Amino acid sequence: MKSILLFLAIISPVAASAQTALDFNREAYIMASGSYSLAVDSLSLAVDMEDLKSSNNLQDPEIEIGYLWGEKPTGNKWNVSVSQGFDWPGAYSARAKGIKAAQEVIGLTRRAGLLSRMLEVKQAMIDVVYSAKNMMLTRQMTDTIASMCAISRKAMEGGEITRLDMNMMEIVRIGMEEELRTAVAEFDDKVAALTVLNNGHDCSTLVERLTDYPDEMILPLESYQRQITENDPMIKAGRKQMKVDEKMVKASQMMSYPGVSVGYTYENEGDERWHGVTFGLTLPIFSNRHATSKSRLTAMQNRLKAETALNEATVMIENDRRKALDLYRNYTKYDKVINGDDNIALLRKAYRAGQMTCIEYLTEVKFFLEARRTFLQTEYLYHLALARLNRYSMTF
Repeated sequence: MKSILLFLAIISPVAASAQTALDFNREAYIMASGSYSLAVDSLSLAVDMEDLKSSNNLQDPEIEIGYLWGEKPTGNKWNVSVSQGFDWPGAYSARAKGIKAAQEVIGLTRRAGLLSRMLEVKQAMIDVVYSAKNMMLTRQMTDTIASMCAISRKAMEGGEITRLDMNMMEIVRIGMEEELRTAVAEFDDKVAALTVLNNGHDCSTLVERLTDYPDEMILPLESYQRQITENDPMIKAGRKQMKVDEKMVKASQMMSYPGVSVGYTYENEGDERWHGVTFGLTLPIFSNRHATSKSRLTAMQNRLKAETALNEATVMIENDRRKALDLYRNYTKYDKVINGDDNIALLRKAYRAGQMTCIEYLTEVKFFLEARRTFLQTEYLYHLALARLNRYSMTF
């Protein structure tokens, strides 16, 4: 019942004309920004950031307490010492700069996740529009066949058509009713998918406003290529990661220098007491072996990943645009024919005038129904492709 009410709200011309055009990008941002799954991803990135920050902490201070038993008459003695170890000073500075750059990388990664979620929501809204249009078409055709069945029944009673012809009409009517149930179920599925993206919250108000596709257009290829370098968060994150790697390589090189420890010691032996400072060096002969090479290889790997991502994005945007153009050409060809004259009304008029048999009428109706469905599917695929193509234009 709920799907029927939503369907009636969608097809109501009064309601549609009273509403302003729906901003798909704005609605996608509102829904995506409140996504629980996106929040989980953001928390995971925050954990990674805290883990990275902890890598630049000072070493823990060390406290040692000793008690020695001496042979008589020397007596016993005890001591206390406190020391603090440090990496080579330049390592902290290099790591701090790398961590600062890494914060920007994580911010861009979070932004990329939001953009991806927005596209998912936008395409889910387009799914709802398509399923509503398909449901509307199927309902109209079901009503048309039902109306013709009523007319044919009277014609059969008057001996104008045979029982066999009438049975064929009834079979088609039953089939159309089944198709309508399937179309309603598909509409419910698309609404449910959108509801899931809305954290399970009811989105019937939004669904009622999804009367048509977003008003967008295909831009020149140069615009999309420019958007990749300027607006793609993951491409920008890849470039920023190179700076992170540069700082981390420098920090790794600094770790090959000696570490330093500074301490204070107090000793007590009978009536004698000593205290003073201690200095020490840690020679990273074994612990830092191959670390710099590893950092350099990681930097090289990330650089290649960034270049590969840019190349893939450029090729994919060209391919997506080519597909969108092909779909647009097919869509406009169908649009001129399908949305011109009312073909079903013309068929009905010819049938009532006795210019065609009921079998011919059914055949022609099914033909135009399938043509209309092909048009709707082409229109749907075009707008899906267009949403993906224009994803970098979604501002937030």
